[in-house]
Amino acid sequence: MKGFVLAAGFGSRLRPLTDVVPKPLLRVGQIPLIGYALRLLAHHGIREVIVNTHHLDERLREEVGDGSEFEVDIVYSHEPEILGTGGAIKKMQAALDETFVILNSEVMIGLDLADVIASHHRSGGIATMVLREDAKHPASGAIEIDGDDRVQRILGDGDSSARLQPMMFTGCHVIEPRFLEYLPPEVESCIVRYGYRKALANAESINAYRHDGLWLDAGTPELFLEANRWFLNGRLKLPSLGAGLSARPADGLEIEASASVHAGATLVPPVSVGPRAKIADGAQVGPDVVVQSRATVGSNARL
Repeated sequence: MKGFVLAAGFGSRLRPLTDVVPKPLLRVGQIPLIGYALRLLAHHGIREVIVNTHHLDERLREEVGDGSEFEVDIVYSHEPEILGTGGAIKKMQAALDETFVILNSEVMIGLDLADVIASHHRSGGIATMVLREDAKHPASGAIEIDGDDRVQRILGDGDSSARLQPMMFTGCHVIEPRFLEYLPPEVESCIVRYGYRKALANAESINAYRHDGLWLDAGTPELFLEANRWFLNGRLKLPSLGAGLSARPADGLEIEASASVHAGATLVPPVSVGPRAKIADGAQVGPDVVVQSRATVGSNARL
């Protein structure tokens, strides 16, 4: 089975950070966002992964490389003109000749992907969408499901006769190759607004998988900051990371071996200091600070 990680977007909500760093490379803790998706796939034995690229393409390829750091083998699909989530998948149709998994690159999710895939195969549907309840936004962007966990309405389109429950899409789904016939070739399209709605209108069976575990979207400055707080306080517990990456030190101070922290600096936990970062004399860092790789904190700075 192959995985597909969507990583071509501009990250507009995270500007100006994403003017110089592609969103998938922004780090929560010391792991780039795309690393969470790649490790989830690897954890469940999915090693062949397609990653689409557009914005700051060379920077993304340079840092992620062939995927070996994340225990996957990556094939890149570069889009000279951005194709959207639907167009990106359609472009690689020839390579997607069996059931495959799609993940968004900015989402961290504590998901039993093997169980999702098993549920998908049992359903016999053309696709399975991983959905969650959202009390804050029960109707915005809703995917509505019936009592048998079948998707019946998408963004207001579909069966309105039955009593349905609104859910929110997590950005994770499992898809059959024939779903790609509902996407137009060589043009920008949205897989949900175009592909899923078209499949639903054609009476295709779309399975819903309910997820009530950890889910974080780091797609805005506020959410990105909150995700890093979760990391610092040990709440970002994901089996796919393994014990070494998810556990926080008992004293709340995580300092990479290649980092340089001056003896005159003060660190107030929780603090994480990344590889080759430098903290100068007199600096006071923390609490709740992630100093990312190669960053410099100057003399007498306060973070």
